[in-house]
Amino acid sequence: MPWKQGWERSLEHPWIGHGPHYDISYTVTKMYSPHNSYLYYFYTIGAIGIAIYFWLLITLLRMSVKYMGPRIGVSTFATDLLAVIHIQLVVFIADAIKINFQRNTMYFLLIWLMFGMCAACYKIAGARVAEIRGLRRARLDGEADTPHPPGPPGGRLSPLK
Repeated sequence: MPWKQGWERSLEHPWIGHGPHYDISYTVTKMYSPHNSYLYYFYTIGAIGIAIYFWLLITLLRMSVKYMGPRIGVSTFATDLLAVIHIQLVVFIADAIKINFQRNTMYFLLIWLMFGMCAACYKIAGARVAEIRGLRRARLDGEADTPHPPGPPGGRLSPLK
């Protein structure tokens, strides 16, 4: 289904779409993939579904950039992985214009794995950054009973005095 045919067919059921599969015995012309993920989603789940999908993509992009920027001394594995996931998301969003990833039986699993990893890293990074900032504030306030990060005394992970 080229883009023009996909758009015309999508407008037959614009709000809820045609559904994920179609029975080829009831169609007059053979349909092919539109080679556009957004058009395919509009065709299958309609305007309501594509709006939810765009909301999901925007939310994931916002989550992936929240802990980026100047974070000297606050960098963790989760924040660094979020930076990598952000790059993957940007490439995926741009690439979805010319590729319909739902046609492949395995590729869509990798996409949803990336979405899940973004959400998990966001939660982990948020907790770790808050913990590190709390330790720094406590150190600056001069609290003696502040829990210290793990590591050998005087080693790389020991708190600064």
